[in-house]
Amino acid sequence: MADQRIWIDVDEHGNFTYRPSGLHIPRDSTEPVIWECALGPFAVAFKDGTPFGQVEAQGTWDGTRWRTDPIQLDPQAKRGHYHYAVAVFAQNRGGLVHLDASSPEIIVN
Repeated sequence: MADQRIWIDVDEHGNFTYRPSGLHIPRDSTEPVIWECALGPFAVAFKDGTPFGQVEAQGTWDGTRWRTDPIQLDPQAKRGHYHYAVAVFAQNRGGLVHLDASSPEIIVN
């Protein structure tokens, strides 16, 4: 089974980049979603509802990068836009924690 990945990056000024910044998921999708980040441990938390069976996920080290466990779309998820916040602990930048509280989203079609 394939998965859908969201790559998180933060530059030296604290600017976040997501690839993709808005992930479109068909409502009947069975492909899990995985977030990845090379900078350090991170957390993802949905703000106003979630299309998954959980509100938050944390990245753990897999030997090459930080990533979440695969998360399945809730089969009862309503179509719509689901915004989430991301916090990244940048180990190689003096241990700064970067927070993006509103940009990215999951779009259930």
